[in-house]
Amino acid sequence: YLDIELEENISYTFLMIDCSSGQKMKYIEASPNEMHSLAFDFVNRMNEGNLLFVSKYDEQQKKETSVSLQVAFSNDVIGMFKGAISTIIESESLFMPASRTGLMLLYREFFANRKDNELSFILKENKVVENKEKLANLTQPMYEFLRFLQTYSEEEESRKKFSDELKFFEEHLIEGHISVDKQGVFSYNFKSEQGRVPMYLASSMINEVAPLVLAITSHGYFQRLIIDEIEASLHPQKQLELVRFLNRLNNKGMQLIVSTHSDTFVSKLNNLYILAEATKIHGDDILKQFNLQKEDLIMPENLFVYEFTKQKNDKFVVKEIVAKEKLGYQFDLFTESAIHLYDEAMRLGDIQ
Repeated sequence: YLDIELEENISYTFLMIDCSSGQKMKYIEASPNEMHSLAFDFVNRMNEGNLLFVSKYDEQQKKETSVSLQVAFSNDVIGMFKGAISTIIESESLFMPASRTGLMLLYREFFANRKDNELSFILKENKVVENKEKLANLTQPMYEFLRFLQTYSEEEESRKKFSDELKFFEEHLIEGHISVDKQGVFSYNFKSEQGRVPMYLASSMINEVAPLVLAITSHGYFQRLIIDEIEASLHPQKQLELVRFLNRLNNKGMQLIVSTHSDTFVSKLNNLYILAEATKIHGDDILKQFNLQKEDLIMPENLFVYEFTKQKNDKFVVKEIVAKEKLGYQFDLFTESAIHLYDEAMRLGDIQ
């Protein structure tokens, strides 16, 4: 099922276009209190081949966000839900692919001799103009990430909003500063301020985590970061600090969807989850014993964990892991690997 939770202080606008004629068919403005009945009535009236534009206006931040849905109600109910979920996830999201180091080094070269192609629907004079061009043989999320690097510009308000988190990032993770010049070229500044190097001379660790800083300081605000292989190129000690940094971002309202193969990363995340539960009983003073602050903890109600297990038929089963009292999350796949290594070491000891 698909559960849509309406946001407070948000007003919504629905605009339906008949793709065959390009004419506006129906227009609805709705407050959160009116949304449920009006939205479902609106959707039920739609026929195959219509284009639905949805926009929401945040009354507090005075900001409007728009998305578009291609709606084709036939017998493909599953396809309909896939499209809806995909649009919800992609709205105000930035996907960060694995191997970010290579992309950080090559994105300028990639676009040097290529036209900026994109797939879009443009509304002009109440008619839909469709622009179909190739995405340079890349998937759209990958292409959008490269374009994000190419067009990055810093926004002072975003830097102020995440000032504490950025300070933590620079002191605990990269021990330096990421800067961008007027030509859009990124560089790494040493903590000692005695030197600056272009990103192609910086370590892979710096290049892997730099997009995190760029995303939260960019002119185009992202509500959600989707990060593949979050721990790539990070020393285990730095992975521990990365978990604290991501928790701090989440506590500031940033939504995060991350994948990992690191038992170090998930173990630290689990420890901070357990500690968050413990503070409910013992208070925040116990954090001093672990040299941590409240901002480092993950709020239990904000954490959802899923395990992907490959089957013999090469398909994957996705299973939600539910936290256990006092023990938190148990990661069976990582535990099996650890036990295997332990048993192997014991057998090697017997040989000697």
